Amino acid sequence: MKLSNEVAAFLNIINVYFHTEKELDQALFSKVNWKKFEKALEFHAIRPIVYDILKDSKIEVPNKLLKNLEIFSTAQAVSHLSNSLELKRLESVFQKASIPMISFKGVAYQKALYTTGLREAGDMDILVNKEQLPSALVLLWTDGYTFSIPQIFSSIEDYISLFEKAPEQCETPLIKKNLHVDLHWDIHHSFLPYKLPVDFIQSLETDTEQIFWTLVNHHGAKEFWLRLKHLIDLAAFLEKYGDNFDWPKAYTIACQTKMSTVFLNGFFLISNKLNVELPPYIKELLIDYEYKAYPKTIRYWNIGKTWATTLPRLHYEQILLLSQDSGFNKWVYFKNIYQTYTKPNPIEPKRYLYFPERFHFLNFLSKVFSYLIKKTFGIK
Repeated sequence: MKLSNEVAAFLNIINVYFHTEKELDQALFSKVNWKKFEKALEFHAIRPIVYDILKDSKIEVPNKLLKNLEIFSTAQAVSHLSNSLELKRLESVFQKASIPMISFKGVAYQKALYTTGLREAGDMDILVNKEQLPSALVLLWTDGYTFSIPQIFSSIEDYISLFEKAPEQCETPLIKKNLHVDLHWDIHHSFLPYKLPVDFIQSLETDTEQIFWTLVNHHGAKEFWLRLKHLIDLAAFLEKYGDNFDWPKAYTIACQTKMSTVFLNGFFLISNKLNVELPPYIKELLIDYEYKAYPKTIRYWNIGKTWATTLPRLHYEQILLLSQDSGFNKWVYFKNIYQTYTKPNPIEPKRYLYFPERFHFLNFLSKVFSYLIKKTFGIK
Protein backbone atom coordinates (compact mmCIF):
# COMPACT_ATOMS: atom_id res chain seq x y z
CA MET A 1 0.00 0.00 0.00
CA LYS A 2 1.41 3.36 -1.09
CA LEU A 3 1.33 6.38 1.18
CA SER A 4 -0.83 9.29 0.03
CA ASN A 5 1.06 12.48 -0.79
CA GLU A 6 -0.43 14.10 2.29
CA VAL A 7 0.63 11.35 4.72
CA ALA A 8 4.05 11.18 3.07
CA ALA A 9 4.34 14.93 3.71
CA PHE A 10 3.39 14.43 7.37
CA LEU A 11 6.10 11.80 7.74
CA ASN A 12 8.61 14.09 6.04
CA ILE A 13 7.76 16.80 8.59
CA ILE A 14 8.08 14.37 11.51
CA ASN A 15 11.45 13.19 10.19
CA VAL A 16 12.67 16.79 10.12
CA TYR A 17 11.31 17.26 13.65
CA PHE A 18 13.43 14.35 14.91
CA HIS A 19 16.39 14.91 12.58
CA THR A 20 16.99 18.65 12.45
CA GLU A 21 19.79 18.27 9.91
CA LYS A 22 17.24 17.11 7.31
CA GLU A 23 15.15 19.35 5.05
CA LEU A 24 11.64 19.12 3.74
CA ASP A 25 11.18 17.57 0.29
CA GLN A 26 9.88 20.40 -1.89
CA ALA A 27 9.07 18.06 -4.77
CA LEU A 28 6.85 16.02 -2.47
CA PHE A 29 5.01 19.07 -1.14
CA SER A 30 4.33 20.29 -4.68
CA LYS A 31 2.04 17.24 -5.09
CA VAL A 32 0.09 17.82 -1.87
CA ASN A 33 -3.62 18.56 -1.96
CA TRP A 34 -3.77 21.18 0.79
CA LYS A 35 -7.46 20.66 1.56
CA LYS A 36 -6.86 16.95 2.07
CA PHE A 37 -3.69 17.81 4.00
CA GLU A 38 -5.60 19.98 6.48
CA LYS A 39 -8.42 17.46 6.90
CA ALA A 40 -6.06 14.52 7.47
CA LEU A 41 -3.97 16.63 9.84
CA GLU A 42 -6.98 16.97 12.12
CA PHE A 43 -7.20 13.18 12.43
CA HIS A 44 -3.48 12.54 12.93
CA ALA A 45 -3.42 15.22 15.67
CA ILE A 46 0.04 16.72 15.04
CA ARG A 47 -0.93 20.29 14.12
CA PRO A 48 1.40 22.22 16.48
CA ILE A 49 4.48 20.30 15.31
CA VAL A 50 3.48 20.64 11.65
CA TYR A 51 3.02 24.38 12.15
CA ASP A 52 6.42 24.76 13.84
CA ILE A 53 8.18 23.02 10.96
CA LEU A 54 6.25 24.62 8.09
CA LYS A 55 6.28 28.22 9.29
CA ASP A 56 10.08 28.43 9.04
CA SER A 57 10.41 26.34 5.88
CA LYS A 58 10.72 27.20 2.19
CA ILE A 59 7.54 25.28 1.38
CA GLU A 60 4.78 27.39 -0.21
CA VAL A 61 1.88 26.77 2.15
CA PRO A 62 -1.52 28.42 1.57
CA ASN A 63 -1.79 31.46 3.84
CA LYS A 64 -5.19 30.41 5.17
CA LEU A 65 -3.89 26.99 6.20
CA LEU A 66 -0.84 28.46 7.91
CA LYS A 67 -3.04 30.95 9.73
CA ASN A 68 -5.43 28.19 10.86
CA LEU A 69 -2.47 26.18 12.18
CA GLU A 70 -1.15 29.23 14.00
CA ILE A 71 -4.51 29.88 15.66
CA PHE A 72 -4.90 26.23 16.62
CA SER A 73 -1.36 26.01 18.01
CA THR A 74 -1.86 29.14 20.08
CA ALA A 75 -5.10 27.75 21.49
CA GLN A 76 -3.30 24.50 22.27
CA ALA A 77 -0.61 26.37 24.19
CA VAL A 78 -3.28 28.10 26.28
CA SER A 79 -5.13 24.82 26.84
CA HIS A 80 -1.91 23.05 27.78
CA LEU A 81 -1.09 25.69 30.37
CA SER A 82 -4.62 25.55 31.81
CA ASN A 83 -4.62 21.74 31.98
CA SER A 84 -1.12 21.71 33.50
CA LEU A 85 -2.19 24.04 36.29
CA GLU A 86 -5.37 22.08 36.93
CA LEU A 87 -3.57 18.74 37.02
CA LYS A 88 -1.03 20.16 39.44
CA ARG A 89 -3.89 21.32 41.66
CA LEU A 90 -5.69 17.97 41.37
CA GLU A 91 -2.52 16.11 42.34
CA SER A 92 -2.49 18.12 45.55
CA VAL A 93 -6.22 17.50 46.14
CA PHE A 94 -5.83 13.74 45.65
CA GLN A 95 -2.67 13.65 47.76
CA LYS A 96 -4.41 15.36 50.69
CA ALA A 97 -7.21 12.78 50.43
CA SER A 98 -4.62 9.93 50.36
CA ILE A 99 -5.89 8.70 46.98
CA PRO A 100 -3.07 7.72 44.59
CA MET A 101 -3.61 9.24 41.14
CA ILE A 102 -1.65 8.91 37.90
CA SER A 103 -1.89 11.40 35.03
CA PHE A 104 -1.34 10.04 31.52
CA LYS A 105 -1.54 11.16 27.89
CA GLY A 106 -1.97 14.92 27.34
CA VAL A 107 0.00 17.01 29.81
CA ALA A 108 1.83 14.01 31.25
CA TYR A 109 3.28 12.98 27.88
CA GLN A 110 4.17 16.57 27.01
CA LYS A 111 6.12 16.94 30.23
CA ALA A 112 7.76 13.51 30.16
CA LEU A 113 8.56 13.09 26.47
CA TYR A 114 8.81 16.38 24.58
CA THR A 115 11.99 18.44 24.82
CA THR A 116 10.82 20.69 21.95
CA GLY A 117 7.49 21.32 20.30
CA LEU A 118 3.95 21.14 21.59
CA ARG A 119 1.99 17.92 21.69
CA GLU A 120 -1.59 18.18 20.44
CA ALA A 121 -3.99 17.16 23.21
CA GLY A 122 -7.51 17.75 24.48
CA ASP A 123 -8.78 16.67 27.86
CA MET A 124 -6.97 15.42 30.96
CA ASP A 125 -6.76 11.71 31.79
CA ILE A 126 -6.22 10.43 35.31
CA LEU A 127 -6.07 6.88 36.60
CA VAL A 128 -7.01 5.59 40.07
CA ASN A 129 -7.22 2.16 41.64
CA LYS A 130 -10.62 0.58 41.03
CA GLU A 131 -11.23 0.04 44.73
CA GLN A 132 -10.81 3.78 45.29
CA LEU A 133 -13.15 4.83 42.48
CA PRO A 134 -16.03 5.79 44.85
CA SER A 135 -13.69 7.97 46.94
CA ALA A 136 -12.29 9.60 43.79
CA LEU A 137 -15.79 10.35 42.48
CA VAL A 138 -16.83 11.92 45.79
CA LEU A 139 -13.63 13.97 45.83
CA LEU A 140 -14.17 15.34 42.32
CA TRP A 141 -17.87 15.99 42.96
CA THR A 142 -16.99 17.95 46.09
CA ASP A 143 -14.36 19.82 44.07
CA GLY A 144 -17.01 21.12 41.68
CA TYR A 145 -16.86 18.62 38.83
CA THR A 146 -20.11 17.37 37.32
CA PHE A 147 -20.80 14.12 35.48
CA SER A 148 -22.04 13.81 31.92
CA ILE A 149 -24.20 10.68 31.81
CA PRO A 150 -27.68 9.92 30.43
CA GLN A 151 -29.20 9.00 33.82
CA ILE A 152 -30.60 11.50 36.34
CA PHE A 153 -29.33 11.20 39.89
CA SER A 154 -29.98 13.31 42.98
CA SER A 155 -26.84 12.65 45.00
CA ILE A 156 -23.28 11.50 44.53
CA GLU A 157 -24.17 8.27 46.32
CA ASP A 158 -26.88 7.60 43.72
CA TYR A 159 -24.35 8.26 40.98
CA ILE A 160 -21.79 5.87 42.45
CA SER A 161 -24.43 3.13 42.76
CA LEU A 162 -24.92 3.29 38.97
CA PHE A 163 -21.46 1.80 38.49
CA GLU A 164 -22.60 -1.46 40.09
CA LYS A 165 -24.73 -1.98 36.98
CA ALA A 166 -21.88 -1.10 34.62
CA PRO A 167 -19.00 -3.46 35.48
CA GLU A 168 -17.52 -3.30 31.96
CA GLN A 169 -16.96 0.47 32.12
CA CYS A 170 -13.39 1.66 32.66
CA GLU A 171 -13.73 5.46 32.51
CA THR A 172 -16.17 8.32 32.97
CA PRO A 173 -16.04 11.98 31.86
CA LEU A 174 -16.17 14.90 34.31
CA ILE A 175 -16.64 18.58 33.47
CA LYS A 176 -15.91 21.81 35.34
CA LYS A 177 -16.39 25.00 33.33
CA ASN A 178 -13.95 24.64 30.40
CA LEU A 179 -12.05 21.75 32.00
CA HIS A 180 -12.62 18.13 30.98
CA VAL A 181 -11.25 15.17 32.92
CA ASP A 182 -11.57 11.51 31.96
CA LEU A 183 -11.35 9.48 35.16
CA HIS A 184 -10.07 5.94 34.50
CA TRP A 185 -10.03 2.99 36.88
CA ASP A 186 -8.86 0.50 34.27
CA ILE A 187 -6.62 0.93 31.27
CA HIS A 188 -8.86 -0.74 28.66
CA HIS A 189 -12.25 -2.39 28.14
CA SER A 190 -12.74 -5.92 29.44
CA PHE A 191 -13.71 -7.35 26.03
CA LEU A 192 -10.31 -6.51 24.50
CA PRO A 193 -8.01 -9.55 24.34
CA TYR A 194 -5.21 -8.33 26.62
CA LYS A 195 -4.28 -9.75 30.00
CA LEU A 196 -3.15 -6.86 32.16
CA PRO A 197 -3.47 -7.52 35.90
CA VAL A 198 -5.76 -5.28 37.93
CA ASP A 199 -3.99 -2.01 38.80
CA PHE A 200 -1.03 -3.02 36.61
CA ILE A 201 0.03 0.57 35.84
CA GLN A 202 -0.16 1.57 39.51
CA SER A 203 2.07 -1.34 40.48
CA LEU A 204 4.97 -0.31 38.24
CA GLU A 205 8.12 0.83 40.03
CA THR A 206 9.01 3.99 38.08
CA ASP A 207 7.28 6.91 36.38
CA THR A 208 9.14 5.97 33.18
CA GLU A 209 7.57 2.51 33.17
CA GLN A 210 4.14 4.01 33.78
CA ILE A 211 4.60 6.37 30.83
CA PHE A 212 5.76 3.55 28.55
CA TRP A 213 2.99 1.12 29.40
CA THR A 214 0.15 3.63 29.26
CA LEU A 215 1.57 4.65 25.88
CA VAL A 216 1.83 1.09 24.50
CA ASN A 217 -1.54 0.15 25.93
CA HIS A 218 -3.42 3.17 24.60
CA HIS A 219 -1.59 3.89 21.33
CA GLY A 220 -0.83 0.27 20.45
CA ALA A 221 -3.26 -2.11 22.12
CA LYS A 222 -6.29 0.17 21.89
CA GLU A 223 -5.66 2.41 18.85
CA PHE A 224 -3.09 0.29 16.92
CA TRP A 225 -0.75 3.15 15.97
CA LEU A 226 -3.41 4.56 13.63
CA ARG A 227 -2.59 8.22 14.36
CA LEU A 228 0.83 9.65 13.59
CA LYS A 229 0.78 11.35 16.98
CA HIS A 230 1.18 7.85 18.42
CA LEU A 231 4.45 7.35 16.57
CA ILE A 232 5.83 10.71 17.69
CA ASP A 233 5.11 9.79 21.32
CA LEU A 234 6.87 6.43 20.98
CA ALA A 235 9.83 7.93 19.13
CA ALA A 236 10.09 10.70 21.74
CA PHE A 237 10.10 8.08 24.50
CA LEU A 238 12.90 6.20 22.75
CA GLU A 239 14.88 9.38 22.21
CA LYS A 240 14.68 10.34 25.88
CA TYR A 241 14.71 7.02 27.76
CA GLY A 242 15.72 4.37 25.24
CA ASP A 243 19.33 3.95 26.36
CA ASN A 244 18.42 3.28 29.99
CA PHE A 245 15.21 1.28 29.67
CA ASP A 246 15.06 -2.45 30.42
CA TRP A 247 13.93 -3.70 27.01
CA PRO A 248 14.17 -7.47 27.72
CA LYS A 249 11.92 -6.96 30.75
CA ALA A 250 9.52 -4.84 28.69
CA TYR A 251 9.23 -7.45 25.95
CA THR A 252 8.67 -10.20 28.53
CA ILE A 253 5.78 -8.19 29.99
CA ALA A 254 4.42 -7.59 26.47
CA CYS A 255 4.40 -11.35 25.84
CA GLN A 256 2.82 -12.14 29.22
CA THR A 257 0.05 -9.61 28.66
CA LYS A 258 -0.64 -10.64 25.04
CA MET A 259 0.65 -7.35 23.65
CA SER A 260 3.88 -8.42 21.96
CA THR A 261 2.45 -7.88 18.46
CA VAL A 262 1.31 -4.30 19.04
CA PHE A 263 4.57 -3.69 20.93
CA LEU A 264 6.68 -4.73 17.93
CA ASN A 265 4.37 -3.04 15.41
CA GLY A 266 5.05 0.32 17.02
CA PHE A 267 8.83 -0.08 16.87
CA PHE A 268 8.63 -1.36 13.31
CA LEU A 269 6.79 1.82 12.28
CA ILE A 270 9.08 4.35 13.97
CA SER A 271 12.12 2.58 12.54
CA ASN A 272 10.79 2.33 9.00
CA LYS A 273 8.79 5.55 8.73
CA LEU A 274 10.60 7.93 11.10
CA ASN A 275 14.12 6.51 10.68
CA VAL A 276 14.50 6.33 14.46
CA GLU A 277 17.39 4.21 15.69
CA LEU A 278 16.14 1.28 17.77
CA PRO A 279 17.86 -0.35 20.76
CA PRO A 280 19.87 -3.42 19.67
CA TYR A 281 17.52 -5.75 21.59
CA ILE A 282 14.46 -4.46 19.72
CA LYS A 283 16.31 -4.55 16.40
CA GLU A 284 17.03 -8.22 16.99
CA LEU A 285 13.35 -8.93 17.65
CA LEU A 286 12.34 -7.29 14.37
CA ILE A 287 14.62 -9.36 12.14
CA ASP A 288 12.27 -11.23 9.77
CA TYR A 289 9.27 -9.90 11.73
CA GLU A 290 5.94 -10.12 9.86
CA TYR A 291 3.71 -7.09 10.41
CA LYS A 292 0.41 -8.57 9.29
CA ALA A 293 -1.62 -5.37 9.62
CA TYR A 294 0.93 -3.16 7.86
CA PRO A 295 -0.89 -2.60 4.50
CA LYS A 296 -4.18 -1.91 6.30
CA THR A 297 -2.44 0.45 8.73
CA ILE A 298 -1.01 2.50 5.83
CA ARG A 299 -4.42 2.50 4.20
CA TYR A 300 -5.96 3.77 7.43
CA TRP A 301 -3.38 6.54 7.69
CA ASN A 302 -4.37 7.56 4.15
CA ILE A 303 -8.10 7.52 4.93
CA GLY A 304 -7.52 9.63 8.03
CA LYS A 305 -10.98 9.27 9.58
CA THR A 306 -11.82 8.38 13.16
CA TRP A 307 -12.93 4.81 13.94
CA ALA A 308 -15.93 6.37 15.73
CA THR A 309 -17.60 6.44 12.30
CA THR A 310 -19.14 3.45 10.57
CA LEU A 311 -16.86 2.37 7.70
CA PRO A 312 -13.57 3.32 9.40
CA ARG A 313 -14.75 1.24 12.35
CA LEU A 314 -14.91 -1.82 10.13
CA HIS A 315 -11.34 -1.14 8.92
CA TYR A 316 -10.28 -0.64 12.54
CA GLU A 317 -11.73 -4.03 13.53
CA GLN A 318 -9.86 -5.71 10.67
CA ILE A 319 -6.60 -4.20 11.95
CA LEU A 320 -7.45 -5.29 15.49
CA LEU A 321 -7.93 -8.90 14.36
CA LEU A 322 -4.54 -8.86 12.58
CA SER A 323 -2.71 -7.31 15.55
CA GLN A 324 -3.11 -10.03 18.16
CA ASP A 325 -0.64 -12.50 19.62
CA SER A 326 -0.73 -16.22 18.90
CA GLY A 327 -3.59 -17.96 20.66
CA PHE A 328 -6.03 -15.17 19.92
CA ASN A 329 -9.49 -16.45 19.04
CA LYS A 330 -11.62 -13.98 17.11
CA TRP A 331 -14.82 -15.85 17.98
CA VAL A 332 -14.09 -15.52 21.69
CA TYR A 333 -13.44 -11.82 21.10
CA PHE A 334 -16.77 -11.39 19.28
CA LYS A 335 -18.51 -13.37 22.02
CA ASN A 336 -17.06 -11.06 24.66
CA ILE A 337 -18.28 -8.00 22.76
CA TYR A 338 -21.69 -9.59 22.40
CA GLN A 339 -21.91 -10.31 26.13
CA THR A 340 -20.80 -6.78 26.96
CA TYR A 341 -23.43 -5.19 24.71
CA THR A 342 -26.37 -7.44 25.63
CA LYS A 343 -27.03 -5.58 28.88
CA PRO A 344 -27.65 -1.83 28.77
CA ASN A 345 -25.94 0.03 31.59
CA PRO A 346 -26.74 3.47 33.06
CA ILE A 347 -23.28 4.94 32.36
CA GLU A 348 -23.16 4.38 28.60
CA PRO A 349 -24.67 6.79 26.01
CA LYS A 350 -28.39 6.24 25.58
CA ARG A 351 -29.65 3.62 23.15
CA TYR A 352 -32.64 4.31 20.90
CA LEU A 353 -34.42 1.15 21.98
CA TYR A 354 -34.43 -0.76 25.24
CA PHE A 355 -35.70 -4.27 25.87
CA PRO A 356 -36.11 -6.30 29.06
CA GLU A 357 -32.76 -7.64 30.22
CA ARG A 358 -33.59 -11.24 29.31
CA PHE A 359 -33.74 -10.33 25.59
CA HIS A 360 -29.99 -10.43 25.07
CA PHE A 361 -29.89 -10.48 21.27
CA LEU A 362 -32.38 -7.61 20.90
CA ASN A 363 -30.38 -5.50 23.35
CA PHE A 364 -27.21 -6.28 21.40
CA LEU A 365 -28.87 -5.18 18.13
CA SER A 366 -30.10 -2.04 19.88
CA LYS A 367 -26.54 -1.17 20.92
CA VAL A 368 -25.14 -1.73 17.42
CA PHE A 369 -28.04 0.13 15.77
CA SER A 370 -27.70 3.12 18.13
CA TYR A 371 -23.93 3.23 17.62
CA LEU A 372 -24.18 3.13 13.81
CA ILE A 373 -26.89 5.79 13.62
CA LYS A 374 -25.07 8.19 15.95
CA LYS A 375 -21.68 7.76 14.33
CA THR A 376 -22.97 7.85 10.77
CA PHE A 377 -24.89 11.08 11.29
CA GLY A 378 -22.67 12.68 13.93
CA ILE A 379 -25.32 12.58 16.67
CA LYS A 380 -24.06 13.14 20.21
